[in-house]
Amino acid sequence: MTAHPGPALPPEPAPGQAAAPMVSVLMLTYNRPQFIGRAIASVHQQQFTDWELIVVQDGAHPETARVLAEWSRRDPRIRAWGGAQGFRTTDGEKLRVKHSGGHYLHYGFALEPSQARVRKTNFAELYNDTKALARLSDQPERFYDDDQKVRPFKGTHPAVMRELAAAAHWTYTSRNPLIRFRRNYFWEDIALMIQRCTGITLGVHRNYRLLK
Repeated sequence: MTAHPGPALPPEPAPGQAAAPMVSVLMLTYNRPQFIGRAIASVHQQQFTDWELIVVQDGAHPETARVLAEWSRRDPRIRAWGGAQGFRTTDGEKLRVKHSGGHYLHYGFALEPSQARVRKTNFAELYNDTKALARLSDQPERFYDDDQKVRPFKGTHPAVMRELAAAAHWTYTSRNPLIRFRRNYFWEDIALMIQRCTGITLGVHRNYRLLK
C-alpha cells in the first residue's frame, strides 16, 4: 500500500516576516449590504482559524462600507478594499510606483440613452432595488443629467477610433456649471475648483507612493 502525502504546507516565513495564513478567502460584493454581514459571519464562525478574508466591494453603498469597517476593526484577519484603489502589498503597505513614461489614450463611451436605461433597469430588477427603479422611471427621455463635468472633444481622433466615432448617432451636451447645487456633487465640485486653482487634489484615496 502506498501512502499519499497530505496537502502541501506553506513555506516557513523569512526572519521578521509574518506567517501567511493557510487559507485566503476572496469575497466580492456589489451593493449588497443586506447580505454582506451574514457572508462574513459564515467565514468568521468556522472552527478552522488559520485564514484571512479579503473583501472587495465593487460599489459605493454606504451601508456596505459601514459593515466592512466594523468587521475589520473586530478581526485583523478581515480586510476590506474598495475596488482596485484598495490594493496594497501583502504586508498591508501602499504600493510603490513610478511614472512609466508611456502615453495612453483611453476611450470611454457612454451608452445611447435608451440602452443605458435598459441596462440600469435590468440591474435594478436583478438586485430588487425598488428605489433605483423609481428613480429610473422619473428620468427624462435624454436619460443623462445635463450638468456633468465634461467638455466637448475638439481634437483629432486616432485612426483606429475614427470609424467608430463617425458612426455615433447621438451627442451629449452639458451645461458644465461651475458648481452643481446638489448634495451628491457639491463637495466634489468644491474640490475640483481647489484643484484647478492650486493643483492640490482633495478627498482622493491613493493606495500608492510615487517614487521619484
